[in-house]
Amino acid sequence: MASLRRFVISLALASAALCPWLSFAAPFSEECQARGGTSESRPDGAQTCVADLAEEECASRRGVWLQHLKSRGPRCAINLVQERAIDECRANRGLWGRHGAAVYYCYYPHIRQECLDKGGEWKAQGYLGISGCVTTAVDAGKACRDASECQFNRCQYVGPPLTLGTRTSGTCARTSSGFGCFTPVRDGKVEHALCAD
Repeated sequence: MASLRRFVISLALASAALCPWLSFAAPFSEECQARGGTSESRPDGAQTCVADLAEEECASRRGVWLQHLKSRGPRCAINLVQERAIDECRANRGLWGRHGAAVYYCYYPHIRQECLDKGGEWKAQGYLGISGCVTTAVDAGKACRDASECQFNRCQYVGPPLTLGTRTSGTCARTSSGFGCFTPVRDGKVEHALCAD
């Protein structure tokens, strides 16, 4: 049940970050205007923040250059969610960019240094290649029957495939990385395999 709760919370946080209509503190049109744009309705009824910016400035703000708008000439669609993320990143001593990943994200040099100072490894993870701290578990490989017995809350079965619900034991995860595939053991029973990338 705890893992389902974590999944729902993660899904809610991801939704708020990816869906602007779920997370705006100020009404869309007010925030758009504060950032130099005007709120316009699209044919599907959704709102778009459009600004009269030069193509270079549009690119620097990671906007979308709308060349096809003949009525008012080429303009820039501003991604308000991303602009807020950039503002927050900079306010918290972060650096916005790709940093070797497939997407833009906020990189915090001080967090990387803290990771290395504690003996962790700073490495790209998952499909998107966003870097993060990976530490080795003090109980790596220890026999377990439930995630609650492990430092990183992951007891995993290693061996030939078993039927769901079969009684068995597992071993505690080797690292803090949540990426890859594994078969969890909960209350001494095998559960469905999980993969995260």
